Amino acid sequence: MAAARDGARPERAPRSGRRGAGIAATARQWRYPREFRIPPPRWPAALADLSDMLSRPAVSPGRDGAPGAPLDVAALEPRDVARVATELWRLRRQLTPAGAPVAPEARRALRRLDAVSDVLAAAGVEVQDHDGAPYDSGQNLMVLAFEQTDGLTDERVVQTLRPSVYLGGRLAQAGEVIVGTPSRDQQERT
Repeated sequence: MAAARDGARPERAPRSGRRGAGIAATARQWRYPREFRIPPPRWPAALADLSDMLSRPAVSPGRDGAPGAPLDVAALEPRDVARVATELWRLRRQLTPAGAPVAPEARRALRRLDAVSDVLAAAGVEVQDHDGAPYDSGQNLMVLAFEQTDGLTDERVVQTLRPSVYLGGRLAQAGEVIVGTPSRDQQERT
């Protein structure tokens, strides 16, 4: 009533999500003389709803809000999961070049990558690197090139350019590889 007499708008009841904060803020204002009291903010309804939505804890897609609930991989877009897994795989390969010692900074980053990889594995995401694996034409791989390579007796993957990614046991991304074939000299000897 006092606010209506002073010419200010009557206060609207605080929203349920901000009820405790609204009461505490109002009580704090009563400590000061009327001239120095700050009225509560007047938000348009759309902004108030947006504020309430943003103040709620975020829940990942596929989660039911329970802290220990497993991630529902069917709710994820396979193409996006494959992109994330591929970029993490590339980052790991960049931090651990073959034959080079791992720097302490890289070790810390690798621990973080391992944690993310564990989360993905728990969600049913499997990343398969094909380096050094024998090649069979029946495999679900995209071969970008065949190269004659010394020291090989059979066809093997010599370089993986993009790993295969499986989501919940189903192929989400076929790997892209370069296959090494035995050199002509090696074929003649056998």
